[in-house]
Amino acid sequence: MTLLASTSANAQIDVEPQPHKPVLILEGEQITLGSEGGQTGSVAVPKCVANPKASGCGSLGSANVDGGPTSPQGPATAAEIRRAVEEVGLPALAVRIQPGGRTLVNAPTIFFVDAPVFQHSTMLLGQAVTITGTPASFTWHHGDGTSQTTSKPGAPYPSTDVTHTYDAVATGLTPRVDVGYRVTYQVNGGAPLTIDQLITAVGPAASLDVAEARPVIVAP
Repeated sequence: MTLLASTSANAQIDVEPQPHKPVLILEGEQITLGSEGGQTGSVAVPKCVANPKASGCGSLGSANVDGGPTSPQGPATAAEIRRAVEEVGLPALAVRIQPGGRTLVNAPTIFFVDAPVFQHSTMLLGQAVTITGTPASFTWHHGDGTSQTTSKPGAPYPSTDVTHTYDAVATGLTPRVDVGYRVTYQVNGGAPLTIDQLITAVGPAASLDVAEARPVIVAP
């Protein structure tokens, strides 16, 4: 048997049966194995070839060196789910500001965002997958070069959960909020599983001017 060793861990498997001389092609250099299985060279066989059921090999299936059909694809992995989520896209949330598109120097400006839970169902590797994204982290970019991160989405006045005080007059600032989603998924209605890292959706920029308050003398 002739084994062509892969030069890439992600090489695709192609099977080309030949009479009395099966060949397994992995796009690489040739290594010849003895007729009784004794190896006359050395080759590092990729994990997913040696064990197609190993973790992370679900999308490869298994190959038959005699040219037979491959086995069904395994269950979707967390990495595949993450790629699917990034392709679908999580909602980019628009920051809301009080007192509006114009605020004052040295006065607290309130930031908040409406942050509903996101849910999407799709088919992945022939399996029904339900994805749920829960907003868990909020990074507020104030537009003046500063930012802050909170676990709360803020709230409108009179709440002061998330505020920022500008210390200089400015025009055309572009504040925004980037939301980190905690993503869980279910495959074929099974138990929920969680992707370890948050997935961030960058929010659209708003427009904000910062003006200076001027004292006004009024009659008593």
